Amino acid sequence: MSFLLSKLQSFQRELNIDLIGVAKAEHLIKDEIIFKDWLDNNYYADMNWIKNNFDKRTNPKLLFPNTKSVIVIGMNYFNNIQQEKTDNLLVSKYVTKIDYHKFLKQKLFLLLKKMQQSDDSIEGKVCVDTAPIFEKAWGIKAGLGWRGKNSLLITEEYGSWIFLGVLLVNVEFDKYSKEKANKCGDCNLCIESCPTNAILNGNQIDARKCISYWTVENNDEKIPQNIKLNNWIYGCDICQNICPYNIKNEKTSVHLELELNVELYNKSKKHWKHISESEYKKIKKKTAMKRRKYLLLLRSVNHC
Repeated sequence: MSFLLSKLQSFQRELNIDLIGVAKAEHLIKDEIIFKDWLDNNYYADMNWIKNNFDKRTNPKLLFPNTKSVIVIGMNYFNNIQQEKTDNLLVSKYVTKIDYHKFLKQKLFLLLKKMQQSDDSIEGKVCVDTAPIFEKAWGIKAGLGWRGKNSLLITEEYGSWIFLGVLLVNVEFDKYSKEKANKCGDCNLCIESCPTNAILNGNQIDARKCISYWTVENNDEKIPQNIKLNNWIYGCDICQNICPYNIKNEKTSVHLELELNVELYNKSKKHWKHISESEYKKIKKKTAMKRRKYLLLLRSVNHC
């Protein structure tokens, strides 16, 4: 027996999930070719972990052998915080009160539990972006949106202000979600707005030039002088802030867990230069920023 898409959508409402879709499990051969090309061009900088589990990233059955369907959820995290002073240093909006990985996993496990209560033969595997899976590619397959020129998944309902979570299940559905057409058209605002020219043709990012890479992933002693952080000290939202679909769909998140950690926003360079290590550890503790060490944060602050 197949699982009803309508029943999945009723679980979506019960669990207050913003977006949900489901795709038939398959080997993403086209995405695998694109990914290999991206790696061959060294656009991944020194993030060598990205090359790990290459096969698993494009074939969900290597992650969960019984996979028949891929369920994708999208959670809106937009909060319209305004900079009070132009010289304040900036933290990406995805740094919410709790680490979004934990929040997504909780939702996905609850969804799996509801499916199992309906059919006890159902098994599943929960995946977020820490797992070797192309959650954006599956979000597209599951009809949530399309790939923007800045490589992010854009939805009609919330723009790209969404966190994606994936649930691999051993059941087929009576019907699957339809893919959406790409609606970026001739718009190149995200490409034009990137101050480091990190956004390439073909919906790809050159991490070696990306502000988010330098402020989140890179651990070198110094940031090259030619990389201008534009006051960003953790992540970067420039290409998202300019996107017409994001401007049109500024819906404040209803999820209390995804409220912004106000202690991280609207703080001056002087504040960040003099923050103690213990104070920093305290305010970043439960957030996605917890992985960034104190001295590396100061490196970004001093580079601004």
